[in-house]
Formats: sequence, C-alpha cells, structure tokens
Amino acid sequence: MDALREKRRKAIALLDDLAQSIFLDMFENPNGKTGRWPSQPLGQVASFYAGTTLPVGVSYSGQEGGYLLLKVGDLNLPENSEALQAAREWSSHPGVRAATCPAGSVVIPKRGGAIATNKKRISSRPCVLDPNLMAISPHIDVLTVEYLYQWFKNFDLMSISNGSSVPQLNKKDLSPLNIPVPSIDIQRTFGQALTSVSSQVARLQNHLAQLDALFSSLQSRAFRGELWHDEVNDLVGEAVS
Repeated sequence: MDALREKRRKAIALLDDLAQSIFLDMFENPNGKTGRWPSQPLGQVASFYAGTTLPVGVSYSGQEGGYLLLKVGDLNLPENSEALQAAREWSSHPGVRAATCPAGSVVIPKRGGAIATNKKRISSRPCVLDPNLMAISPHIDVLTVEYLYQWFKNFDLMSISNGSSVPQLNKKDLSPLNIPVPSIDIQRTFGQALTSVSSQVARLQNHLAQLDALFSSLQSRAFRGELWHDEVNDLVGEAVS
C-alpha cells in the first residue's frame, strides 16, 4: 500500500515537471532566456484583485453558480491543488467589486508567511477573496490564463514582498513586473498541452486520495484487531483496479 501511494506521488511530480519542460521548450530560447518574445509590464496585460473582509456566506456543499468565499487556507484543500474548485464557504452574491475575481484568474497569497509557500492556483469559477489573497486576471486578447499560471509558477513571490516583519504583496509590487508575451496562438497551443497534463494529474490525485483514505481506514481497523490478511489483499486489489 505504501509503495503504491509513493508511486502515485512520484507520477504526479513527474507530470508537474513535464508541464514545466513544455513551457521552457516553447517559450525560452536555447540560451535559457525569454528575450525572443517582447515583454510588457504585467499591469498592462492583466487586472488585479485584492481581498477584503468576506461577506456572510453558507457552507459550500457543491452549489452551482454563485461565488466561492475564498480564504488562504482553502488553497490547501485537496481538490484545489491546481484549479480552485471548492471553498469552505459560498455565497449567491458577489463581494465588493475589487475583491471578486472572475474565473480564469491566477490566485496567490498576499500577506504573511503564506507568501513563502509560493502557492498559485487558477480560479475555475468566480471567487471573493479574503484579505490574505489577491488575484491576477489576464487580458484574454493578450494572455491566456494557462500561460500566466505557468509563468507565475516559475516566479518566487518572496522576491518582491516587502521586507517588513509581516511580508505583504500589493498591486504596486506586481504591476511593474515584465512578462514575455508570445503570440496568443502559441499560448493557446501551450494551454491545450497543459490541460492534457492537468487532467492526468487530477486523475492521479483522485486515486491517491482514495488510497490515503483506504490506508487510514486499514490502520484504524488493524489497531482495533478487526483486519484480516486476505481482506487487506482484496481491498488493495480493488484500489489498484
């Protein structure tokens, strides 16, 4: 069981590396520089959203439509490992305009130690952001969200945070960043490749979550002396199939 879980983790890591390799192959020149593409300040090709106090919501249980009320801790939910698909709370109404980002934005931590985690996620639906989050929404005639997301994955957020005891990011820190802007057609080709890789990652992550749940259940039953060897083999066989 442990060996199978480890294989799934390694496969996920390899797919992450594959996405990075595709990005570098398509957008960097042989010398490892992105100078082959014209650059523009991020503030000219994207819009920014900064979190604030969240409105009152209800527990999220898969409601369609509406708005995820996103807290920085929600970035750690298993189903949010790449695309934001869930939150602990939801609302049928948007928050303030400046804190309500559309689907297809890159969401990042903006305050405190969470910045050092360098987490970046893609919003798959509209989200209202708490004060510890901000979002960057690409101008779709210039940038695709897949390209922007992978570009940010290569960027260390701590490199532009202020040096105070409580690190923080703001629009003024991100807006001047120069981002290479390849043709939109090439970006879309990359987006198709990334979508294919991401679907494989999601499949493996779902399988890994099932294995983790099974492992936890087996541990608990073994501790209580309720588990038999043949039953373990049968359960593991079902998980692999």
